[in-house]
Amino acid sequence: MKTRLVASLIKGLRTADIEVEAVRTGREGLERAINGNHDIMLLDIGLPDQEGFTVLRRLRSSGSDLPVIILTARTSAEDTVRGLERGADDYMAKPFVFDEPGGTYPPAGSQAQRGHPTARRCDRGGPL
Repeated sequence: MKTRLVASLIKGLRTADIEVEAVRTGREGLERAINGNHDIMLLDIGLPDQEGFTVLRRLRSSGSDLPVIILTARTSAEDTVRGLERGADDYMAKPFVFDEPGGTYPPAGSQAQRGHPTARRCDRGGPL
């Protein structure tokens, strides 16, 4: 994803008083999601080192119930189903209206609504 769009997303989240930790690769995002203290992960599918679906599968295999929202340019029903079946809490297509990330968390019926704390930190796994 374009650096300008990433910077815009980070700026918008910080304006909403949400701490953001941004990483470029799936490997970094997975490590921070597993070992960090984050409330939510925004995950792109098109990462430079691996597919976001792989990151999501590995995150869930680690036992993590960290809520994950997939932000991606892929909009096929197959990709949406694939992401949700692998444990994503929500799936948002790019481009999006900036209010969407804050407006959709926690997604209805998500792990967050079932008891996970409200997001105050955001870990973005790779470029958006």
